[in-house]
Amino acid sequence: MKQFVRVLVVLVAMLGSAASYAFGMERFVEGVHYSRIGQADPQPGSVLEFFSFGCPHCARLEPALEKWLASKPAKAEFSRIPVTWNPHFAFLAQLYFTADALGLKGDAMQTVFDHIHKHKKPLENEQDAAALFASLGVDAARFQTAWNAPDMVGRMNDAQEKMLRFQVRGVPAFVVGGQYMTSVAMAGSEAELFEVIEFLLSR
Repeated sequence: MKQFVRVLVVLVAMLGSAASYAFGMERFVEGVHYSRIGQADPQPGSVLEFFSFGCPHCARLEPALEKWLASKPAKAEFSRIPVTWNPHFAFLAQLYFTADALGLKGDAMQTVFDHIHKHKKPLENEQDAAALFASLGVDAARFQTAWNAPDMVGRMNDAQEKMLRFQVRGVPAFVVGGQYMTSVAMAGSEAELFEVIEFLLSR
């Protein structure tokens, strides 16, 4: 009987240790669900989305992203960085900065994505962009002012500098806290992407 009790005590202790170890393990693993950025510049609370209006994966993610933004942690400071890998993406980056300068966010983002990916309408030059903004209620004068804003070149250069610094090779990609990068592919799903982002925000 004493031997049985002794064995039972050992088993309980082992199970307790295993449980403690399991609970101590982090759900999301570096190198799998996210990667650490070399020579990072910590920016607590920062969440950067690298994207392009020309990216179908970014378009697919947009509704889920907007839903997360409506309930994101208070400490999360979200901003978007358009990538400029080629002339067309650079044009779409200028279009994003124009929309941002005009205060067009939320539904306007989805409108642009739908214009390109759902309705398959051309969006290749300044005239196309002006027509799109006109459909959003922006008159020609306001559009021209925002499109040719003095800081436009600086914003474009800053976006390219960040893209190169974080070595962004695919979009959508998210840099969290200036130290970690994740994506839908790394996280495993759209839902888990935002769980990973919130996990990284808490580190």
